[in-house]
Amino acid sequence: INKGAGGNARIDLRGLGAQRTLVLVNGRRMINSGTGAASTVDLNTIPVSMIKSVEVLKDGASAVYATDAVAVVVNIILKDNFEGLDMSLISAIRGEGDAVA
Repeated sequence: INKGAGGNARIDLRGLGAQRTLVLVNGRRMINSGTGAASTVDLNTIPVSMIKSVEVLKDGASAVYATDAVAVVVNIILKDNFEGLDMSLISAIRGEGDAVA
């Protein structure tokens, strides 16, 4: 979800809110990035080039991980051995009449 999140990338599965989704990195709980009662994990803090795989535990796991995992548990596995340089480039060309005043 990124609508109205102020640039934060959050996970909200099953419509129960991002606060009810537990995010793990290599099996360890990731700290919430925001402030206040609506603080959630900002996925923008994890570089995409470092992600090896993503595991999703679809069943609620609140018995194991407490109330943070009511909706779903997402475990992000990072690459173990990363050497070298990884770059990506995104470019775009504006066309005519694209709502620019």
